[in-house]
Amino acid sequence: MSFKLPQAELLQTVMLVQAALCDEPGPHTLSSGRSTHFTIDGGAMLENEVGYSLLQRLFALPTGEPYRCHVPRYAISAQFADGQFLVVAICWECNNISLNDTGQYDSRTFDGESQQAQELLRDVKRYFASPSEPTP
Repeated sequence: MSFKLPQAELLQTVMLVQAALCDEPGPHTLSSGRSTHFTIDGGAMLENEVGYSLLQRLFALPTGEPYRCHVPRYAISAQFADGQFLVVAICWECNNISLNDTGQYDSRTFDGESQQAQELLRDVKRYFASPSEPTP
């Protein structure tokens, strides 16, 4: 599948979530692959411009060598005005991104050690830092 990010004007809602992998899909889970399901363990609704920027940065990451764990800690869920939805699960430990583009599944690799990937991870973690903890 060749994924193409829809136009920014079509974005209706975008949510950044902390993810915990689970075995079966359910009413409070997201899926980014036929066998990649995860529960939502905290989340943040993002302004459309911020969410779209995160998606653009994610899909612009340089490719890298994949590893096999794929235990995503973060995901982005987006809904578009044309009915399209997107769920992207990101694993910085194995350099893999799994995605569900309106029921079509795909995966990508990225270089998790690249400067772009580390900056994106830092920015993502900021949304989940508690007020009493320093941002990693």
